[in-house]
Amino acid sequence: MQRGWVKDPDATEPTSKGYAMKRASGVLVLGFAIWMLVQQI
Repeated sequence: MQRGWVKDPDATEPTSKGYAMKRASGVLVLGFAIWMLVQQI
């Protein structure tokens, strides 16, 4: 299931594509949280 996202399926270190997806999802979550805070003001 992790094939293509990790360098070695037996290990857990992500590939550059995996790191990019983590960063992108983190930015989306952070942006959503900031948007929610701004909406309450």
